Amino acid sequence: MRISGFRLMWLLVMFDLPVTTRTHRRNYKRFVDELLGQGFFRIQFSVYARPCATEENAATEFQRVTSALPPAGEVRILKFTDKQWARMVNFRARKRRAIEEAPEQFTFFDRGSDDEGWDGPDPGFLEATQGEGPPPPRPPTEPEPPKPPDSDAKRRPKLDQAGFDFFD
Repeated sequence: MRISGFRLMWLLVMFDLPVTTRTHRRNYKRFVDELLGQGFFRIQFSVYARPCATEENAATEFQRVTSALPPAGEVRILKFTDKQWARMVNFRARKRRAIEEAPEQFTFFDRGSDDEGWDGPDPGFLEATQGEGPPPPRPPTEPEPPKPPDSDAKRRPKLDQAGFDFFD
């Protein structure tokens, strides 16, 4: 079950901060680092966005942003639903592009009321909706083998796509 597009909220932070002095640049960097640390991602220069699971979570993130405001400059914060976000139109170099979607962590399975022994929501759900920083690091994976030089690439046989039937 996916969270309703009317319940999932987005925060958009737009700012114009002075960078004329060393102190201003330091304040700018601290503010951007704070936004990134809170799970925001850059949409454009000085425009950052973050999905929030609920309106309450959005209010918490709003308070975190306002507590990190730099002493100079202008900051605007918009809050809107996922449905409103989805109506955005995005162009780059006159070509229409898809917009960013909410991360998959907001998609959950409905366990239903007939499940016996269900003790409440999954702990991963609680961590994902609390917004307490970045997600935990992924376990290390095996390193990729070194790639051969381009001159050898012509001699390598092409992979047979029949070997990938297990994905169907």
